[in-house]
Amino acid sequence: MTKRKITEIVIHHTAGSLNDSVQSIIDHHKKINGWRACGYHRIYDPKTKMTYTTDRFIDNDVYLDDFEMGAGVYAYNRTTVHYSIIGYYHPPYNNELDETDIETISKHLAIMVDRYKPTNELMIVGHRDVGPSACPGDNIYKLLPEFRKRINENLNK
Repeated sequence: MTKRKITEIVIHHTAGSLNDSVQSIIDHHKKINGWRACGYHRIYDPKTKMTYTTDRFIDNDVYLDDFEMGAGVYAYNRTTVHYSIIGYYHPPYNNELDETDIETISKHLAIMVDRYKPTNELMIVGHRDVGPSACPGDNIYKLLPEFRKRINENLNK
């Protein structure tokens, strides 16, 4: 498989319950949306404080490889990788990330930035930056500058 040139990592929220599981999100993408795999490359679960690689939850013969095109933003997937956070970070629910979440997500994003070498100097963008959406929700969107700062700190250690 040819590696794609990545311009940025797109941050999403699942716009669902904090009690959703990674498997339920993957199942929704495959069974409800009719996709052959999950549209996100990574999913962060605030309950476990872990980022999951979605290909570990999909049948061995059908998975979304890191360098395979996802389905996170309509017409904007060829040059992006998608990272989603379980929960609803926008009105009316307004979930919040705690400091441990912010630090953990920043470390995971730093690993992804180091791996993919996004060409956009912002490195990470919200779904709303590249497509019509409120995603990743106001409460995550306002954290993007902090994520970028911490990503740079992690990369410069």
